[in-house]
Amino acid sequence: MPYRGGEVSVQLVGRHIDATANHPIEAATRWRSGSLWPLYVFGSQRLAGTGKMTATASWPDIPAARESGLDVE
Repeated sequence: MPYRGGEVSVQLVGRHIDATANHPIEAATRWRSGSLWPLYVFGSQRLAGTGKMTATASWPDIPAARESGLDVE
């Protein structure tokens, strides 16, 4: 089901949907608040960057799906 803008994060936080595939920046605010957390990056490599998403996690801490055995790019 398509959502506009940040609506999908509202649906996730409200537990109306279980998961979504979106651009990382669309969920960054929710990740920082701790109400959502990233499972994977759909690509062959982790994201580059040094900025912290939370007090303990940064962009490169999000695993690439391929690392966990999912054959996606």
